[in-house]
Amino acid sequence: MARYHFSDQEQSFWESLQQSYAVFQYDGGVIPLALSDGFVQMFGYGSRESACKDLMRSKTVYLNVHPDDLAKVENAVYNFIYHDEKYDIVYRARNGNARDYKLLHSQAKIMETSDGVKLIHVWYTDEGIYSEPFEELNTKLNRLLRSALQRENYIKSNGFDVLTGLPSMSYFFEYTDEWKKKMLQENGKPVILFFNLRGMRYYNQDNGASQGDNLLKSFAKILTHYFSKEQCCRMGSDHFLVSTVDENVEKILSNIFENAKLINTGISLPVSVGIYSITDPEESTSYACDRARFACNSLRKIHESGFNRYNQDLLDKYTKREYIITNLDRAIQEKWIKVYYQPIVRAVNSKVCDEEALARWIDPVNGFMSPADFIPVLEEAELIYKLDLFVLDEVLEKLRMQQEFNLHLVPQSINLSRTDFDTCDIVEEIRKRVDASGFARNLITIEITESIIGKNFAYMKEQVERFQKLGFPVWMDDFGSGYSSLNVLQNIRFDLIKFDMSFMRKLDEGKEGKIILTELMNLVTSLGVDTVCEGVETEHQRQFLLDIGCSKLQGYFFTKPIPFEEILIRYKEGRQIGFENPKTSSYYEIISRINLNNLSIISGERNINNSGAYNSLPMYVMEVRGDVGYLLRSNQAARDFISSYYLVDLNAEGAVFIKNDDAFRDNVVDTCCKLGARSFYDEPLTNGNIAHVFARQIAVNPVTGYHAVIMAVLSISSPNDHTTYESIARALAADYHNIFYVDLNNDSFIEYTSPEGSDRLAVERRRDDFFTFITGDFIARVHEEDRQKLISVITRENIIRKLDDAGRINLTYRTVEDGKITFLSMKITRIPRRNNIIIGISIIDSQMEDLNLMEQSQRRLEILTGIMALSHDYMCLYYIDLQNDHYIEYSNSQEFASLSLNSEGYNFFSMMVSNGKSIVHPDDMEEFVTRLNNDNVKKQIADNGFFQHKFRIKLNDEYVLIVMKVAKVMDKGQEKLIAGVRKWRERN
Repeated sequence: MARYHFSDQEQSFWESLQQSYAVFQYDGGVIPLALSDGFVQMFGYGSRESACKDLMRSKTVYLNVHPDDLAKVENAVYNFIYHDEKYDIVYRARNGNARDYKLLHSQAKIMETSDGVKLIHVWYTDEGIYSEPFEELNTKLNRLLRSALQRENYIKSNGFDVLTGLPSMSYFFEYTDEWKKKMLQENGKPVILFFNLRGMRYYNQDNGASQGDNLLKSFAKILTHYFSKEQCCRMGSDHFLVSTVDENVEKILSNIFENAKLINTGISLPVSVGIYSITDPEESTSYACDRARFACNSLRKIHESGFNRYNQDLLDKYTKREYIITNLDRAIQEKWIKVYYQPIVRAVNSKVCDEEALARWIDPVNGFMSPADFIPVLEEAELIYKLDLFVLDEVLEKLRMQQEFNLHLVPQSINLSRTDFDTCDIVEEIRKRVDASGFARNLITIEITESIIGKNFAYMKEQVERFQKLGFPVWMDDFGSGYSSLNVLQNIRFDLIKFDMSFMRKLDEGKEGKIILTELMNLVTSLGVDTVCEGVETEHQRQFLLDIGCSKLQGYFFTKPIPFEEILIRYKEGRQIGFENPKTSSYYEIISRINLNNLSIISGERNINNSGAYNSLPMYVMEVRGDVGYLLRSNQAARDFISSYYLVDLNAEGAVFIKNDDAFRDNVVDTCCKLGARSFYDEPLTNGNIAHVFARQIAVNPVTGYHAVIMAVLSISSPNDHTTYESIARALAADYHNIFYVDLNNDSFIEYTSPEGSDRLAVERRRDDFFTFITGDFIARVHEEDRQKLISVITRENIIRKLDDAGRINLTYRTVEDGKITFLSMKITRIPRRNNIIIGISIIDSQMEDLNLMEQSQRRLEILTGIMALSHDYMCLYYIDLQNDHYIEYSNSQEFASLSLNSEGYNFFSMMVSNGKSIVHPDDMEEFVTRLNNDNVKKQIADNGFFQHKFRIKLNDEYVLIVMKVAKVMDKGQEKLIAGVRKWRERN
């Protein structure tokens, strides 16, 4: 659930209260929303923020409670939230490190907002300093409250936990204090076990509080099975304590873990256990329990049952953790935390196309602290949002400085944590900061890891979509590091997928790693999503990723993360990688994404025959600059091909491969680049063989105008084996739009296309099922009235019979595509001495349109001439086509013709209004414009059957009253309008 936000006025009201008052949001836990000035003062805090921080860490509504009262307070809160019991409690608490405890009277109430958010309102009353029996009491009320508190604690100390039946905490502490001393005197090894059922609040949300209570009771029974009842207690909510000896304790815990899996019919939770060994008889039980709790909390990121022992290393980690939390604000303010930038490089041009912003903490006490040291701590303390927003601010300042140095700006990616979304409206916070900076939103990229998506899938999907709707690209980081990658990829549309660096480590372990990464890259690029692989460290890795179509690369092969100051130094010294010109980004994106081991990229078909000697087809990308092609990318098969036939070793440093021969200019430059068509052509090789090459243009650089063309060597043959169908087809190309070369022996065929007016061919497809194709994909585009005629002719038997009888077959038919009808002519002929045929298809639209227009014009003229002859009053008639708003004027009145109106054109009513400004009487003009509206005319015709309007026009220097009448007619099944203009007379 998203964090609830009060309006500014509401927030100010709550915070200005002098009464100690707090408002929390309840979402399986409690989140402080507003703390009054009275609250901050009562609990001795210097600022509202520090009080809020402590409450966020404790995740409850109370602070610094006396150990003897803690169980009572926890139970009261638990029953208040989960059992709707009244919360009205008196307990002891103190201000931070103060020596004395206060008596606090705390009450609470749950209120629900209009949109269903539960808010807990808590108010606290200070009843004075708690006085021990021998001290003088300050007030009568204090005395009465202290007496009541003692009576309640006496009952608790001699009673049991209501839910589980285990002894109270007071009894447990008293018992353990005596028991541990006895054990140490007898050379025993006493230990405190702190148990935590992980995920209890989510368990209650999913299964209900009653099921949660059953789970707690069942777990208590397990504990009393292995330990005596007086050795156990429930500390509160989902926490339990046990005092026992160290002997066999780990084996006992393993048994408890197994038993816990079976309780509540298997609907259970993992159990974490902290173990603290007591060695000092004077050490308090409370201190020992705290240390056991700390050892237990160290397991919070492990989602299965387990235990951990308290040791010095844990203490050191705890000390460092507290240092990080306490000094975060200062580290940000004094710039101990710096932002470093690691370039993300475009695979195809080796330019920096993005940068990832990474935080580095250089501490005056601890020195350089790794992100692995402080980021998990800040995430756990729910303070990471401060760091992430600081990184964003630094990135925006860096962009401003980069702009001042006249360097190209590329998108900057920032990493977000799951708790960012819980502690604030991180989407809105980022939007406000970016908009205030004046930079475009698409210059800030949001990176979120795959792991944080699964923790609340629907909510995180919503946040991703919020970012994207605002114009921020969102990347999935560490793809492949978890178990739900494909599920996430299917349900959330990311702008880029960043492959985890573990894929790079596996590349050199065997072919399996390469196969897996190649297929995953195919999968992602097939979805139209960009890719980046992190952890690139070698030239071999870079080349492999380039081959399989990885768009972008990141890793130490290019450079480690560095501060912006060092980037500027590298530019000054000429050692920079160089930022990509944003205007060319889309051009290089297209080139980068292509998988050079997947032929379907170039042909659109997977079953093109390859009779060459390579395991995969040689494929490469050429950049055409004028008439010369320069190699940009190639797969290994292409590099072997170029080395064998052109004697260029591309692995050698500084090696360049260019092409500018006649075949390249004619087929690639002219056909692919200038005409935008795909080309199939034959290229003579140095050893006399012929390479059958397939090429198509994939992109044009908007800055340089260079063309990127992908090419594949489909096969290589000797001159004697060279087939002649290409030369035959070329001879027909100038006259035909499509040509099919069909082998009747096996029904295989090649379809060629030819751009109109060109004699160059491009292969559209190769298949081996011509007659199935004709009756399927091909016939589906044919006009339904012509399908049966075509199907009856184009069968193997009929084609052979008709060719035997007449030598050729001629057919005329129509196709329909997007509602447009096209007329085509098909001619079929046989290749002499071969069981092959050639089918040529040409477009004859222009001939048919001319014929149709002549017929239609003649028919309309006859109709309108007839109308004019029957009604001599009409000065002029117009014929209006509703399909395209085209109109034609038919007139037999020289008087009306003198107005010089357009006799043919489009938008008839607009034409009349425009010309009306000079011929319509000024007093009639306003109504003329209003009524002679296209929509109004059609409405009047629909309502009344016709449209009629009177107005005055200037004829022969005087105004004459005329009437225009418009009606609908049907012409060959289509609606048309006829508009007539005549002088007004009294009869209609």
